[in-house]
This record gives sequence, structure tokens and C-alpha cells, in this order.
Amino acid sequence: MDLGKHFLKQAIETFKEIREEDVSEYSLLLLQSNVIKSLADASLIFFSREDDKKVEKAYCEFLDVLEFLRDNDLFLGGGLLQLNLLRDLNPLRGFSLDRRFGKPREMLVWSNRIVKPHLFLMAKSPRYEEFKDPLFNLGADISPQDRLFPYLVSSVRRILEKTGAPWRVVGELMKWELFLGYLKDPPQCMDGYVKLIDSLPRILEGAFFYFLSDDVEVYELGPRSGLFIDVEKMVCFSKKLNRGFIAGRW
Repeated sequence: MDLGKHFLKQAIETFKEIREEDVSEYSLLLLQSNVIKSLADASLIFFSREDDKKVEKAYCEFLDVLEFLRDNDLFLGGGLLQLNLLRDLNPLRGFSLDRRFGKPREMLVWSNRIVKPHLFLMAKSPRYEEFKDPLFNLGADISPQDRLFPYLVSSVRRILEKTGAPWRVVGELMKWELFLGYLKDPPQCMDGYVKLIDSLPRILEGAFFYFLSDDVEVYELGPRSGLFIDVEKMVCFSKKLNRGFIAGRW
């Protein structure tokens, strides 16, 4: 089954049914889960595949949803409903989310998965600032075990290859690519470097260490402050591929 086409079809058919019936709380919940989220997931999948006409289709359908909500004064919140979060959405830019404020509401992330790919396609020279921390802005609700996760990672690489990024963001992207079982050349770093390696460096003393999976090892190096580490360098290595990378600040 083509997941992207499935989600897009589900969104279009459900939205048509909602518009033809009396609006209820149940239909608005369907609008969230079966229309907006489905458009978001379809957009992410199409964008990762560079199927840009369908990315635009999902975006245009979303604009129709916003118009329907506006015309019928349905920007409602409370309980499970989050439509009120769309009231002040700029459909050309999306939301600017920040990890420091914790996990964002799902509606904000779903909207970004529709709006941000469209922004990328429309921009003559996409700037990293428009997509800041795209792993978070597009996928804060997607776990590494989610079937959408590979599409998220591919979408982030597509953005960063065009815009460049801080070394820590590039390192995070490549860490998850190793988790998925492959390693590509790094996108451009703005403030550091990434070097591919075929063996672990000998000097990793004092590094914070964890397994990302049964295969991938991660080492983070930097001065400690209590329980926290000011990461200055990260080393990731896949035993299966016998390859990895070092990323760090200049």
C-alpha cells in the first residue's frame, strides 16, 4: 500500500463528508485526526520522495480546511480539540517550535508537516532559519519506532542538504540515519564539522555513552556540569556497517 496516497485519499473523503453534514464535536475530532493529521502524514511522505505535486495537493487541501474553519467559526479548543491553535496560523510559514518549551501540541506539529515542505518548495533559496531544528518541528510526535520515522529522516536530509545546519543538528540527522542502517555524506555544517570514520577513535575517555540500538553506539564529549554535558563533540558508530562519524564544534 502507498501510505502517502492512502492518507491523502482518507483526508479528502473525510473532509467531503464533514462538509456535507451538520458539524458536531465528533466531526471536528475527525477533522483533526482523519483530515489534518492525514494531510500532514501524506505531505511528509510525498516530500521525502520528492513527489512535489502531491505535496502541493496536500497543502491546498489544508488551505480549504482553514477556510472551512474560518467561515464557520470553528476554531475551537478544549478536551481533545485543538483547532483553536490554528486561529493565528500563518499558512505560508507555519509555527516556530522550540525544544526548550517541551513537547508541542500535536496540531502545531501536524500543521508544520504541511506548511514547511510547501515553504521549502516555494523558496528560491531556502534558509535554515525557516526550518530551525526540522527533526523537532516536523516530527516531535514521531518516535524512532513509528512507520513514519524513515520519511521524517529523509525529509530532514532533503532540507539540510539545501540549507546547511549547525553541527549538532547535522549530527542528530546522521545519528538517526545510522539507526536506520545507512550512512551518507554530511550536509554542510555552519559552525563545525562532520568526518566519516571506519573505526572508533581510541581516546573516548570521559565520554557519555549510550546504545541507540543493538547496533549503533553514541559517545558525547564535553565538560560536565552536574548531570548535564555541554556537548562539544559526538561520535556515532555502526558495528554492522563498520562505519560512523565524528561531529563537533570548530
